[in-house]
Amino acid sequence: MKFVLVAHGTRGDVEPCAAVGVELCRRGHDVRMAVPPNLVGFVESAGVSAVAYGPDTREQVEAVADFTHNAFKIQKPANVFRDLRELFVEGWAEMSRKLATLAAGADLLLTGQTYHGVVANVDEYYGIPVAGLHHFPVRVNDQIGVPFLPSPAPVAR
Repeated sequence: MKFVLVAHGTRGDVEPCAAVGVELCRRGHDVRMAVPPNLVGFVESAGVSAVAYGPDTREQVEAVADFTHNAFKIQKPANVFRDLRELFVEGWAEMSRKLATLAAGADLLLTGQTYHGVVANVDEYYGIPVAGLHHFPVRVNDQIGVPFLPSPAPVAR
């Protein structure tokens, strides 16, 4: 089978998908990963074919830090929104184009925990099944997040 694994973020986001990719390769499947440019070498060193996808996460973290640092300085709002638009909206469009090319003919798209919308667009375009790898459980609960929203009931044994 042909698998396209899509993971964007830091190494902590990419490494779990890379581990799945290594195992799929070991089982004889055709596996390609779409990862940030700064993590292509890391994924390939694990033995999985990788393609640069989306913004470099180091640059993204620095851009968000710069935005946060400058958030309370007097500046033109149009410039702030232009910069954010370039970082996110145009970046997402480029990610969609790159992933659409990579995913052609795939049997399954497997996504990590970020940018699900981009993967869902490509999934819908081609009709390829998509699965999510949630290596770090995130769920609504009454301790973190929205305190007035109750936690899901525990599964009965």
